[in-house]
Amino acid sequence: MRESDTKYSSKHFFAAVILLFIFTSASAQPTNCTNSNFELGSFANWTGGTGTPNGNSGNNPGGCCPIQINNWLNTAALLPPRHTIIGSPVTDPNTLNNLVEVAPGGVYSARLGAIQNSFYQANNPGPFPGSKSERLNYTFTVTPNSDLFVYQYAVVLEDPDTIATQHTTAQKPRFEISVLDVNGNYVPNALCGHYLVIADSNIAGFQQGVVTTSSIIHYRDWTTVGIDLSSYIGQTITIQFQVGDCALGGHFGYAYIDCYCGPLGVLAEYCVGQSSVVLTAPPGFSYQWSPTGDTTQAIVVNNPVNGSVYTCQLTAVTGCIANISATVHPTTVVPDFDYNVDCLDTTVTFFDSTFIQYGTISNWQWDFGDGSPLFSGVQNPVHTYPSPGTYNVTLYITTNSNCLSQITLPITIPVVTVSVPGSAMCPGNPVLLTASGVVTYQWSPSAGLSSTTGSTVIASPTTTTTYTVTGFNANGCSGIAQSIVVINPNPVISANASANNLCGTQTISLTASGASSYSWSPNIYLSSSTGSTISAIPLTSVTYTVTGTSASGCTSQTTIPVNVFAAVTITSTGGNICTGQSALLTASGATNYLWSNGSSGNSIFVNPATTTTYTVIGSTGVCSDTSSSVVTVNSPPVLSVLPSQSVCLGDSVLLTASGATNYSWSPSNTLSSSNGSSVTANPLANTTYTVIATNAAGCSAQSIIPVTVNSVPVLIPVSGTICSGGSTSLSVSGASSYIWSPSAGLSASTGSSVIANPTLTTTYNITGTNVSGCTASALSTVVVNPLPLVTSSQGNNICVNGSILLTASGALNYQWSPSTSLSSSSGNSVTANPISTTTYTVTGTDINGCTAISTSIVNVNPIPSLVCSPDDSICFGGSITLSATGAISYSWSPSTGLSATSGSSVIATPSSNITYTVTGTNGTNCSASTSTFVKVNPIPIVNAVPSSSAICLSSSAIITASGAQNYSWSPSTGLSASTGNSVTANPASTITYTVTGTDVNGCSASSQASLIVNPPPVISIASTNPVICLGGNSVLNASGAMNYTWSPSTFLNATTGASVISTPTSNITYTVDAIDSNGCSSSSTSLMTVNPLPNLSVTAPDTICSGASVTLTAAGAVSYSWSPSTGLSATSGSSVIATPSSNITYTVTGTNGTNCSASTSTFVKVNPIPIVNAVPSSSAICLSSSAIITASGAQNYSWSPSTGLSASTGNSVTANPASTITYTVTGTDVNGCSASSQASLIVNPPPVISIASTNPVICLGGNSVLNASGAMNYTWSPSTFLNATTGASVISTPTSNITYTVDAIDSNGCSASSTSLMTVNPLPIIVPSSVDSSICLGTSTVLSASGAITYVWSPSIGLSSSTGNSVTCNTQSSINYTVTGTNANGCSALASIPVTVYSLPSVTISNNPSICPGSFATLTASGALNYLWSTNAIGNIISVNPIITTSYTVTGTDANGCTSKDTATVTLFVPPLITANALQTGICNGASTTLTASGALNFSWSPSAGISSTSGTSLTANPILSTTYTIIGTDINGCKDTTTLPITVNPLPSAAASPDENICVGSSTQLNATGGNYYSWSPSSSLNSNTISNPVASPGTSTQYLVIVTNQFGCKDSALANVFVHPIPIADAGPSKLVCFPDTILLQGNGSNFFHWTPSTYLSDSTAQYVQCIPQENITYTLTVNDSFGCRSNDTVSVKVIKPFVIDATGDAQICRSENLQLNAVGGNNYHWTPENGLDNPWISNPIASPSYTTTYTVYSSDGVCFDATDSAVVSVIQLPMIYAGADVSVMYGQTYQLNAYSNGGAIQWTPSTFLDCTDCINPIASHVNTPIEYFLTVTDSFGCRAEDSVFINLFCYDDLLYIPDAFTPNGDNKNDIFRIRTYGISHLDAFRVFNRWGELVFETDNVSEGWDGTWHGEPCTPAVYVWYFQGTCENGFTLTKKGNVTLIR
Repeated sequence: MRESDTKYSSKHFFAAVILLFIFTSASAQPTNCTNSNFELGSFANWTGGTGTPNGNSGNNPGGCCPIQINNWLNTAALLPPRHTIIGSPVTDPNTLNNLVEVAPGGVYSARLGAIQNSFYQANNPGPFPGSKSERLNYTFTVTPNSDLFVYQYAVVLEDPDTIATQHTTAQKPRFEISVLDVNGNYVPNALCGHYLVIADSNIAGFQQGVVTTSSIIHYRDWTTVGIDLSSYIGQTITIQFQVGDCALGGHFGYAYIDCYCGPLGVLAEYCVGQSSVVLTAPPGFSYQWSPTGDTTQAIVVNNPVNGSVYTCQLTAVTGCIANISATVHPTTVVPDFDYNVDCLDTTVTFFDSTFIQYGTISNWQWDFGDGSPLFSGVQNPVHTYPSPGTYNVTLYITTNSNCLSQITLPITIPVVTVSVPGSAMCPGNPVLLTASGVVTYQWSPSAGLSSTTGSTVIASPTTTTTYTVTGFNANGCSGIAQSIVVINPNPVISANASANNLCGTQTISLTASGASSYSWSPNIYLSSSTGSTISAIPLTSVTYTVTGTSASGCTSQTTIPVNVFAAVTITSTGGNICTGQSALLTASGATNYLWSNGSSGNSIFVNPATTTTYTVIGSTGVCSDTSSSVVTVNSPPVLSVLPSQSVCLGDSVLLTASGATNYSWSPSNTLSSSNGSSVTANPLANTTYTVIATNAAGCSAQSIIPVTVNSVPVLIPVSGTICSGGSTSLSVSGASSYIWSPSAGLSASTGSSVIANPTLTTTYNITGTNVSGCTASALSTVVVNPLPLVTSSQGNNICVNGSILLTASGALNYQWSPSTSLSSSSGNSVTANPISTTTYTVTGTDINGCTAISTSIVNVNPIPSLVCSPDDSICFGGSITLSATGAISYSWSPSTGLSATSGSSVIATPSSNITYTVTGTNGTNCSASTSTFVKVNPIPIVNAVPSSSAICLSSSAIITASGAQNYSWSPSTGLSASTGNSVTANPASTITYTVTGTDVNGCSASSQASLIVNPPPVISIASTNPVICLGGNSVLNASGAMNYTWSPSTFLNATTGASVISTPTSNITYTVDAIDSNGCSSSSTSLMTVNPLPNLSVTAPDTICSGASVTLTAAGAVSYSWSPSTGLSATSGSSVIATPSSNITYTVTGTNGTNCSASTSTFVKVNPIPIVNAVPSSSAICLSSSAIITASGAQNYSWSPSTGLSASTGNSVTANPASTITYTVTGTDVNGCSASSQASLIVNPPPVISIASTNPVICLGGNSVLNASGAMNYTWSPSTFLNATTGASVISTPTSNITYTVDAIDSNGCSASSTSLMTVNPLPIIVPSSVDSSICLGTSTVLSASGAITYVWSPSIGLSSSTGNSVTCNTQSSINYTVTGTNANGCSALASIPVTVYSLPSVTISNNPSICPGSFATLTASGALNYLWSTNAIGNIISVNPIITTSYTVTGTDANGCTSKDTATVTLFVPPLITANALQTGICNGASTTLTASGALNFSWSPSAGISSTSGTSLTANPILSTTYTIIGTDINGCKDTTTLPITVNPLPSAAASPDENICVGSSTQLNATGGNYYSWSPSSSLNSNTISNPVASPGTSTQYLVIVTNQFGCKDSALANVFVHPIPIADAGPSKLVCFPDTILLQGNGSNFFHWTPSTYLSDSTAQYVQCIPQENITYTLTVNDSFGCRSNDTVSVKVIKPFVIDATGDAQICRSENLQLNAVGGNNYHWTPENGLDNPWISNPIASPSYTTTYTVYSSDGVCFDATDSAVVSVIQLPMIYAGADVSVMYGQTYQLNAYSNGGAIQWTPSTFLDCTDCINPIASHVNTPIEYFLTVTDSFGCRAEDSVFINLFCYDDLLYIPDAFTPNGDNKNDIFRIRTYGISHLDAFRVFNRWGELVFETDNVSEGWDGTWHGEPCTPAVYVWYFQGTCENGFTLTKKGNVTLIR
């Protein structure tokens, strides 16, 4: 199967050498003759045998030939040592280990016969142990793939001719090869099919191996032979190998063999795009190729021509001849494949359909795209995928010519799975079953299904049913799925209540069973709405419904009625009234009431004249209760108040009343208080205040006080806003007179109206007074806004018809004028396009309405009239002048190829056809544009190729040109003609010819051909140093030829080569003979002069102290150079001053008059200065104490200053200074070297002690902390009243005055003392008193105290202050107060005063009654003796009848005169306000809804039609017609309310869906449904919307859609619609095409019945299945195919038109030899550069070239199919300068050496510069070389070419580097006291040891500066001769050892 994808075969071109095979070893080759190369590691397919040379089993002293085999063996019997498989590349010992036993490059070979060695002797005993022979045969049938048989052999034969008894030829060891047909005849004849070699002393091709006294071993290394069997195809051939030992048994012969067979032919195919092909003939022959004349096995054919024929004559080593030929063709490969998928699983069979021309496929490699390993070698594989899906499969094709191609195609393994979910439902409910994954579906069983086909069906089974759906995909493969629809039963619910009839508020339990979960309703009075058992506390009768849900989600219901009856509990109220008042008595808790005065009802009014008790009896008809109420009657008070008052609004007045106990004022909102006999009134209007006075009995009287309120004026000011500089009128009203301030900026300061013109924003204050004398103030503000700063665009210039953007800023709104030619007359930005110069004015208005103006001038300039050069044509690389007029400045574009982009005239050199546009600009910067077209004709590609690049003088070469029509040659010197495509050149000297070719367009190009004419060589010799010093050298450089020979050889490092080094010891003349590359020769001579070296000496002292100097003097030369420069006063001169810091060897180099140098050295020992230390016995002392200071590190010491010292010399002194001081000691060692050290002494003074007291004066009983300071340890006395006697801090608590002393010692041990006085003062005596020690809670009393000056009270709770001798106390509870008094000394004492607080009476009102409007309530107070109510009633009971909910307050007074209050609220019941709701007020016909009512306790519903109950808060309604229900609600207080609830019954819709539709995969169709207002489609996944009536469906497979239709009432119906999806035909436009311009190709379409190709360009017919195409350019065609359902698909095919092309190589370049440069070619598809020598990669566009000589590189490119092109670049190579750094030398340590280098010119640079006197001279001097060093010499010539050489200077390591004295005198005179080594050139002392004559080690060190002082174990050694041993490491790393004797003299 094939996807409708465009296929493109990507070809990989490999420009590698293509071989038939690369023959290295037969066993390394894959052979067409099984195991002929022993690749199985065995003798499989081989036969053989063993025997004797003459065929006898015994010895044959006189035997002869031929070899006989008498023991024939099968494969299994071919065993070592006579038949051996060799698997490791060991060497044969008889060949001096020169012969490897495995064929070169092979893995396995076979040995025929045994190696004759100790094994041979051990296994062949007797006088004739040999006489063995062996054979191996290989038989096969010749085929076209095996008509070449190649064998390899190596032979080892022992020649016995060295012994006295000579052997005949027949008796000698031998080796024989025969190629035989079935009749035993040699193939192809005896000459070609037979080879015999016999041991001899002179065998052609053999070498000599091991030689013994009895024989010489001869061997032949591996030899390859090929046999042509092409005339024996179909016949059976046997190749036979035999070896035989000496017939006399004493000498041996054996051989190694390997074989291969394959096709006899030449592989002539090559990969498309390859620029060369290698033709390789079979191995084993000599070769003669035609027409090339080559004699190699392989030849390279560059730029092969398709169809060209090459012939090769093959000659075997036997002389047999065969001829083979090869026709060269490019291999074209177009990979492709198809595949089939098995319905049963994911197994895919692939079919290769690759097209190949001129070649065969050698390997198929598959990448299956699923991560599995690559699969090779199978053309049509079968692969099983892990799972369905889409995979990208890649096929890699390899041809026999190693061409590689590949193609990647997607394959799809369809998912043939059907999935459908299961479902569970309750009885009577339908379920939608949906299947997916395939195209068509079949359902069963049909029972309960809406359809048996389609992806979606509706199932309505009555019992649990298993439905099966079978699905089929587009390939007919099927899958099955099942869906189980489970029908779950509804639960059976039972429920009960713990009690159904209740009296009052009770808790009951509701229980349900039969389900898994439960839901209770209505959810009122319930503890929970879920659960099997819940609690309920119903306040009214209610019916509960419980809904049970089973585990499967099915539900059932049942109900429980509960009746609630009112409880019978009777209460009643009484109260206090005043004379003439009525009291409301109320009872509650029953339905019927009877009072003692004969009245009935729960509420009655009574009006007794005296206090009376009333009784009430209440019942419910079943239960009754009794209650009593007392009504107390009291007398009212007599009231007196002030007369009428008058105030201004906002002022206050004092109102007073008398004659009662309590007063209540109203209205209270403008009073300071509503209670009290005196209140302050602050009325806002005329008010009559009422005061109600209440006496102690709670009875009231009232009076009024009218208060007249005069209004204050209400001022209404007018503010204003002005712009800067303007004015405004300010006014005010509301009063009679006015005053304005400030007056600045006003026209007047009085009056109701003024003019204001302030400069800044100002606020004015206005004071107004009315006729009543009342005043008020107001503010009026004038805001002064600044003018806007308006600016607009300036300098505006445009061209005619142009426009410009004018902008303004600084304001909010803008108005432009004139509006002519403006885009708008308003806005901050407008576009102006005037036809002439115009001035625009803009007026800007800011946010405050202030305005300003600005102007903008727009200048209109004319545009230029532009004229340009006409269209023209040029040749590629040519130029044309383009001109323009009519403007001042010009701009040209594009810039491609232009000499400039500006100017009236430019030169254009475009590389392709181009249109240039010029834009001209006049003096006003206005522009216009015009264009001109330049056609560019390509230049021809001209190549000039000489028949030879170099000739000798008087020779000639033919130069051929191509690529153009006419040719012209220059110069004509030496040419046979100056025109024509071919000329003969015979120049007299090297010359470059230029040929110019001109094509039909008159375009021309040139190419060059260079001929080198070689003259005879001119030889010259350059000497780097013609005059040298003795020991120096010189480099002799010969030039002018190629090969050189020098004589004489004396003192030369070589006798051949262009450069030799001479190191003569005396004057000498050298001659060089030279031959150039053309075979020419000549000679030249060079003289060398040798000068002697100077005789140098140096004198100097050998020892100094560090820091001292010494004079060094040298003699024996003319000039001197010293090194190292360390510590020297100069580095030149015969005498210098040295000041070294450590032991050092100085080297002086002297140079004589002939500039020759020598060096010598002198050693200077630097003794170190001593390390002197001075240490005191103590670093610090006390004044008058002393310390001892000791010095060390020297021999003698001197101290300073001497102040306080016991002495000024000696290593130890005693110091007793008077103050801190530093002493300096100078020490001198035995060498006279000295150093100093310092010691400091600190002198400490005695401590200063002080005492600080926290309280030096205290009160009796107090304490103080004494703190001592100035020392470290403290002792206190006396100890009286102290907490401690030691320590820096102590606490003292004395009872009288006392003085303390402290003794202290500091850290230095010094002591001192100090004293401190403490004073103790007496305490005061406090006397307390109080005004009243008993008070009521909330009142106060005064507390007083005396006997002190200041007082503090505690606790401070309830006190007016916590200080003072008198405070006010209003504590809330009884408390004992303490007063602390403090006298003049600050001492304090305490006293107490108790205060008793009486609690207030607990006054309460018995209840907070609730009544209906118009009813009475009785309030009763208790908890006190007397009561006064807020109504002014007295007594503990009153009766009230408020019209709104009202609070009443009573004040009670107890026996202690303390009062308190309580408040009761009388609440009026609110009648019920009921509401009724429906879950749905509109329902569908046949449906039901839930009705609920709220706002009352009980409800009554009517009419009863269509409702489940006529009472209750919730019921179900399912009327068949629209109905309005009436609900009456009664609350808990018996109040009622009525409302209505309409229920509308709506009709059902009638659903209808569109008929079935047919669509194509990937297409859409519009579904239609009718009958309603709203629609819901399923499945929705393939719909653009599932909520509209006409959705667009885009299913991937055939689908059945269910639509649910809903009308405007929400009522629903459903319908089905089917959409059948048909597969899209698979369009196949065929593979991509390659066509050579202007060939014709055939386009082939497949996939359906109707075809249409677009575009129709280049096509013969755009509606045919097969069309002819003649494309002119690359084009992609789209093929559209259609089937009968209108389904269509597209495929594309790309046609690539290959046209001729031109490549361009980089220009000629120049490099230095050993450098490289990057070549670059452009314009090609692939590249091949020749010659390949010197290139890193000749197959890329930009290889790196590293030629050794000037080279012309030619680059070739091919498009691989049609065309190719070439170009060349010359790389000139400049030879590197000659350089020689000189011979490596060894010198003495510190010696100066002149480097002797040579160069033929250029800039010199030596590195590193260490020791060198110059780095840019040819022969610098290395001075005082003290370490081995390598110098690098770099020479850079004028071309920047660099050459480098190096020379290494090593150091000698010998005894003369040491100076060890033979005697020393350790007598302490500082002269020769130490036996030490003096050395230079030693980098490290490994050991220096001294032994006594008994061999005992008396001294040892590895420090070269240390020596032996003549002691051992601290004792002087006796005078004697001692033996010393030295071992050290020289600077060059060598170890130097030496030993000797030294004499110790005392």
